[in-house]
Parts: sequence; C-alpha cells; structure tokens
Amino acid sequence: MKNEAVIETTAKTREKKQFKSTEFSPEIIALAEKASRTIAFPHKYLPAQSRFIAEKTKEIHTATPALPIRQVVVQILSVLPDFLPPDNILDVTRQIVEQWQKLTAAAAAPIS
Repeated sequence: MKNEAVIETTAKTREKKQFKSTEFSPEIIALAEKASRTIAFPHKYLPAQSRFIAEKTKEIHTATPALPIRQVVVQILSVLPDFLPPDNILDVTRQIVEQWQKLTAAAAAPIS
C-alpha cells in the first residue's frame, strides 16, 4: 500500500513537471513573436526580394499591360513567403506600384 502511494505521488509529480516544462515564460513568447516578425538576413534577403519584384512586375506588364494594379500587387504578394513583417509588405506594395507606374509611363510614351 505504501509503495503504491509513493509511485502514485511520483507519477503525479512527473506529470506536473512535464506540464510545466511545456509552458513558456512570457519573455520566451515575446522573443518568438518578435522573431516571427523579422527577416533573418535582411542584408541578403531584401536586395534579392527587390530584384524579384522588379523582374516579376516586368514579366506581368509584358504579358498583360492592361491588368489593374490591385491584381498585380495580389499576384506578386501571393508568391512571397508568409513570414514577411507588415512594414516589409508595405514596402513591397510601394515598390510594385512605383515599378508598374514606370512601366506604364514608358509604354505610353511616344517613340520618336
């Protein structure tokens, strides 16, 4: 009887410790949330992303120059990864719009 009580108490203690070990402190949770909103190697990722956006915008403009800008933005954002922070999404959108306007203006300019 005494052995069973000790075993039961030990099992309950292990369960509690296991449960507590899976809980994360607020500091760890905050750090994980911050990491999910940041780009790991921005000095390499951001220039590559800019080149990709420029190429993709030119590709879409060449294929369908009359496409509405909203659809262009949606097409390009849909192929980008999900981990982008909100400020990067705004920068990407701005870059797409600027690139699209340049391409549209160049196409509309008379050739002399």
